[in-house]
Amino acid sequence: MKTYWTFWLRYVIPGVLSAFFGALEPTSAGTLSVANNGVDSSSCGWEAPCRSISQAIANASSGDNIYVGPGHYGDVNGDGNFAGPGDEKPDPNAGQSFFPQAAGCIVCVTKPLHIYSLQGAATTVISSVPQAHALYGSTVMIETDGVDFGAPGHGFTITGGSNNGVAIIETGGGARFPFPVLNDMSVQGNVDLGDATGFAFYGYPYSLFEVPCAQERYGVIADCRFTARVLVAGNQAINNQIGIKIETNQCCIFGGGQIVVKDNAALGAGTGFSLTPGGGYGQSKIAYFAGNVQAINNVATNGGSGFVAIFSGEFKYNSALNNSGAGFELIPGGAAFYDNSAIGNGGPGVIIHYEFSVPGSEYPFQVTLNTFTPFAGNNFIGNDRNRPAYSFGPSGFNPGPSAHCGVLSGIFLPAGYFPYLPTPPPSVIQLAAAGNYWGSANGPSSTGPGDAVGGACAQLNTSTLATPFAKTPFPVSSSP
Repeated sequence: MKTYWTFWLRYVIPGVLSAFFGALEPTSAGTLSVANNGVDSSSCGWEAPCRSISQAIANASSGDNIYVGPGHYGDVNGDGNFAGPGDEKPDPNAGQSFFPQAAGCIVCVTKPLHIYSLQGAATTVISSVPQAHALYGSTVMIETDGVDFGAPGHGFTITGGSNNGVAIIETGGGARFPFPVLNDMSVQGNVDLGDATGFAFYGYPYSLFEVPCAQERYGVIADCRFTARVLVAGNQAINNQIGIKIETNQCCIFGGGQIVVKDNAALGAGTGFSLTPGGGYGQSKIAYFAGNVQAINNVATNGGSGFVAIFSGEFKYNSALNNSGAGFELIPGGAAFYDNSAIGNGGPGVIIHYEFSVPGSEYPFQVTLNTFTPFAGNNFIGNDRNRPAYSFGPSGFNPGPSAHCGVLSGIFLPAGYFPYLPTPPPSVIQLAAAGNYWGSANGPSSTGPGDAVGGACAQLNTSTLATPFAKTPFPVSSSP
């Protein structure tokens, strides 16, 4: 058996993975091995694998590949002490400065490494335990750029009930360079079971928008040249409060980077996808948006709300199916919303808020005049048949009983607040929503099989123009 396993590790698996990953595996990279029958040492070679992923990370050099065999990793003994010979080496201080919800990690990725399982998420588990949650908010934390964690067919199952299953965080580059430039990061092919948030990106939490890039002010140099390519793809988040979350990515407005959330599935989450970086104004009254966050071909099903997004970038080929709340809840920022499907959700297919709050601002409430470019090619079928009791905005405005709304739009501000807005909204904010399918060949309707627009579905200075409409449904995309 030992001879067979050694041959497999030394010759077969490296060749297969090298061909599979292609450019992901630099030719000059070193290779380290982790296995359940390994022993932690200073080598982690193929013939003498380490037992813990943490030891392989400690031994690795930047750019190395770590291949993890099937089995159980994390707190192997389940006692929360991480003192056993096969336990990981957690860090309770990681991320403490800015991200208390993610602080502390069990597997802490602090170098640009490529970490893959050999046999995939079904047989490779990294777990936390309840005793550890007070110290370790993230089971896996990625603290640097250049990291690949998992790949299609070569990911991990993360479980144990932590605040975050896998968290990508911007920890900062020091007092004078607090905004690192993240590059080429990916989290792919993983499964998270039952953590509060399955997969999360926490960008740098400060916004110094009055500070030009690389100009010193307040004793720091604000390097906001976000050119990252961050990919969160092909993951499954199951029974989470939030399946996939992108948060506080305020510095990205200055760069051309992209955070792509693609081909993921959120099953049974309170909120499937929460894409809420930005949303508000800095001291210079320059709005910061999340326009560089794209959501492509994701599925949220059997949860509370499907997708929640503030000023997000392009939304396409996503599906919200059979959720108890709304399929999509959005504050628009001008990006495209097309070829998405909202089917059988208890709440409206899409709720569009044209207002947002800015705590501490001279004008605590704002109205955005942006809509979408375009808002077309979408399916709205059988939504808003069992709407929960929504309350929107500080006024507690409730849009009333179900009206079969495919799209429910509104400005949900306190009564009489309009005169005090810095820029009063126009008499009507119109959503151009031609070219969508509304559940019936006859178009939108508040009765019968079709979903409705307008009327009770257009509240407070809003309207939706739904003609011409599609008479047959569009193909529904789905994730793996």
